[in-house]
Amino acid sequence: MNIATLLDMAADGFGERIVAGRAEDGVTAARLRELSAGAARKLAGAGALVHLAVNGPAFPVALFAAARAGVPLVPLNYRLGREQLDAVLAEHPRALGIADPAYAGALGRAGLPVWSPAEWLAAAESEAGEGDEPEPQPEAPAVVIYTSGTTSAPKGVILHHHNLVSYVLGTVEFAGAGSDEAALMSVPPYHIAAVSNVLTNLYAGRRVLTLEQFTPGGWLDLVRAQRVTNAMVVPTMLARLMDTEGLDRSVPSLRALAYGGAKMPVRVIETALRAWPHVDFVNAYGLTETSSTISVLGPEDHRMAVASADPVVRARLGSAGRPLPSIDLEVRNETGAIVAPGEPGQIWVRGEQVSGEYAGHGSPLDERGFFPTRDQGRLDADGYLHVEGRLDDTIIRGAENIAPAEIEDVLLRHPDVLDAVVVGVPDEEWGQRIEAVVVPRAGADVDLEALRATIRATLRGSKTPDRIVCWPELPRTATGKLVRRDIVAGLAGPKGTPTPGDRPLPARLRRVLAADPGATALTFEDRSYPWAFLRHAVDDLDRLLAEAGAPDAHRIGIVLRNRPGHLAALVAVIATGRQVVTLSPFHGDVALAEDITTLAPQVVVAGAEDWARPGVAAAAAGVSAMPLATGEEDRPLRSHPADWTVAPGAAERGDVAVLMQTSGTTGRPKRVELTYRKLTAAFEASGTPVASPEVRLRTHPSILWTSLVHIGGLYFAIANVAAGLPTALLERFDVRKWAALVRRTRPRRVRLAPTALRMVLQSDLPADTFDGVEQVSSGTAPLPPDDADRFTARFGVPVLSVYGATEFAGAIAGWDLALYREWWGAKRGSVGRAFRGIALRIVDRETGEPVPAGTAGVLEAKGAQLPDDGWVRTTDLASLDDDGFLFVHGRADDAINRGGFKIVPSVIEEALRAHPAVRDASAVGIPDERLGEVPVAAVTMRDGARVPVAELLRWLAERLARYHLPTEVRVVDELPRTPSMKVSRPDVQALFRAAPAGNRPGRPAPGR
Repeated sequence: MNIATLLDMAADGFGERIVAGRAEDGVTAARLRELSAGAARKLAGAGALVHLAVNGPAFPVALFAAARAGVPLVPLNYRLGREQLDAVLAEHPRALGIADPAYAGALGRAGLPVWSPAEWLAAAESEAGEGDEPEPQPEAPAVVIYTSGTTSAPKGVILHHHNLVSYVLGTVEFAGAGSDEAALMSVPPYHIAAVSNVLTNLYAGRRVLTLEQFTPGGWLDLVRAQRVTNAMVVPTMLARLMDTEGLDRSVPSLRALAYGGAKMPVRVIETALRAWPHVDFVNAYGLTETSSTISVLGPEDHRMAVASADPVVRARLGSAGRPLPSIDLEVRNETGAIVAPGEPGQIWVRGEQVSGEYAGHGSPLDERGFFPTRDQGRLDADGYLHVEGRLDDTIIRGAENIAPAEIEDVLLRHPDVLDAVVVGVPDEEWGQRIEAVVVPRAGADVDLEALRATIRATLRGSKTPDRIVCWPELPRTATGKLVRRDIVAGLAGPKGTPTPGDRPLPARLRRVLAADPGATALTFEDRSYPWAFLRHAVDDLDRLLAEAGAPDAHRIGIVLRNRPGHLAALVAVIATGRQVVTLSPFHGDVALAEDITTLAPQVVVAGAEDWARPGVAAAAAGVSAMPLATGEEDRPLRSHPADWTVAPGAAERGDVAVLMQTSGTTGRPKRVELTYRKLTAAFEASGTPVASPEVRLRTHPSILWTSLVHIGGLYFAIANVAAGLPTALLERFDVRKWAALVRRTRPRRVRLAPTALRMVLQSDLPADTFDGVEQVSSGTAPLPPDDADRFTARFGVPVLSVYGATEFAGAIAGWDLALYREWWGAKRGSVGRAFRGIALRIVDRETGEPVPAGTAGVLEAKGAQLPDDGWVRTTDLASLDDDGFLFVHGRADDAINRGGFKIVPSVIEEALRAHPAVRDASAVGIPDERLGEVPVAAVTMRDGARVPVAELLRWLAERLARYHLPTEVRVVDELPRTPSMKVSRPDVQALFRAAPAGNRPGRPAPGR
């Protein structure tokens, strides 16, 4: 029986039921049969169908088309290295391929024809319903799935149709799911669980959704939005769902959650059972060679175990349950004899679903048809299977065999330990020594010797690790399996501790840079730069520092202009785990030199024009810094001549990623430390997959014009790389150049600061400029809701405000499209809701006590990306309404104290901007002998508008309280601004101090 027959049964039995995709626009069973039959006609003469793409609608069509055409589907791991991928493709010389554009080059190197997923679906559509459907071929292999290669080179596992059909028929009732049921598949398509999920849910009549990129918040949002009833996760996913702070974990629709793929820490599943008591949890143990699940710990087993005081019953929570009725399972010792209950040995299995056949390697089945899993485990007296790890993982210390799993269990029960692994490292005396790596919980200070003592007391001395070290994360595959060979290699050195470049964010950047060096990473003016250009910057930085005898130089000052070489230098510093000291090219010569002298970076990177500025080289010489120059050709960094002795001073290595200057909108700019922890938390909260081992390069670029010395520019420069997103770089904002770039690249999202947004509004750009743009994100300064609505009315694109600050490593609140569609009409003027992982509150500025909803006060925030673990006070006056929407009313430190009356400048500014002749306005306070401070305002006029100041004062008098009225209004050509285009309030104040008052009335104009 061919797996395509399962689809035929579904199409005949419930053909109009949606079985793949979203409820509102998914594919029915009948339509899936038509598409797969049409696509099968495209496979005539092929030897296989290779799938090298992320989850999406092309996958189920490919699975059933290949089955109907009688060729195997070969879903490949797009995370494999180039050599591994080329070797695997060489095993399929007659294949046709489906590949995302980012991975199509691999199939091209192999000389294989390739469709993109969209082209594949279009081809299926064009053939659907044309002619007779190809008859399913029952004898050909159904799929060839390559093992994860965590301990050795990947091997191709051949699964025949009868293996997969036997598994489906033995575990699922045909049409047993209700019409409202939906399953969320979170594993990538190259994993056996992806194939089994598609087949079992289709056969049951359940709609299958896929998640392209896992983030805790994204997973929860999709479960709620699509009313998911059944889901499957790997242990690392469930751990992040339980451990990430600030999440809304409500999942009212979820009925069943299966997990597997790796060992689940008991602490995590206990937490999940408490968080979701209404959900049926299932632990599914299986292998690629067994067509998926062979043993199950069911929902009642979970509930009994977590509620029991009996240690034997409670221990079942860490087990894989009991074998399926269709599976024969034995535990054997090294001689092949079956061991007694409770004794460890290798797990052997037999059943119709078990293949055990490897492409080019034959089958290891014994004479009785049993397959050796290479997993070590034991069966207890009640038949529950306890899997203790891979035989390959067993540590042989002297003459004793030690299973890492029981040591890992002790470590994972410690409250300060988030993740842990135990491995054997080569040792001349003992053969192997026991070493452990733990990942501490956020903010925890793990006592490693105390951990060793705990293991010694719990187990015995011979099982105590010789050494325990802390790492920021453990290398895992996309399905949560530990890559033990990388761990052993990392521990085999003299220190066993990762370099700063092994932090999650630097490691993520290097993975992206290595994914496809020839693909486009950056465009600037008329030139494109590949990912290799950024990779060269990493190599150049390491090489140049080593050649100068300063390989450990850590503090790297960069004069950051929006140019390719400067962006590459920024990425290189972060990708190597060093510290960026931002230096502004917009400072005057003296100020720039003073920054270098004061901050004393060990290395200074600048373009030729900045090195030529008076005092810059002298300042670098004064701190003995190593000079590097940016290049715009193939090598982004090169040495710069120095007529001084280069001797970089010592700098303590810490967690600071960026020492950044604030914009100075309220006073003298100050330096803010952005740590790797904060940046990583900020990226993860916004959906940028720092922790994910998967890399998917995108093709549509993100337009970046905000200065790299501003948090908005620096944040997205790094975030784009972490997300595999090309950057279209502009040196500065120019409406015409920016609009041309929008038309050429057709991004789905663009970013416009309020000033830039108003410049676009005042231009004559045609409405079709924004065809394909789904949203405009606006931040860095307050955006009047009238401006947002005018933009949307003219261009048809929603404007979504965000709120953040340099100190927060980016945004902490904002709108998304779903919120906008539901709430904008009722919440105009709000900057949205708190992002995932962020908590907000409003406190009284005098007492610090929280105030009721809707009451204005000082905003405080808490979250992983913020400077401290507790509540962080901002300088913004704000309010939170009953629905959690944040309204920002101005800065607390901008407030003007006029004889005891507190004036928020934005009130004056909004009233001035409402005048039809006024383009923009800024209100500030200046000293006054009698009142302490008085408000003044500077305005710019719309093109061609000429209005007497007296009229503006009358306009304000009709709209504002008397104490709000400015004592002077000046019309200027442009408001002074910072590099990030914020109005510079100190410079506005200087306008009134530097020139005589021409418009200051003796007293405020009449008003209320």
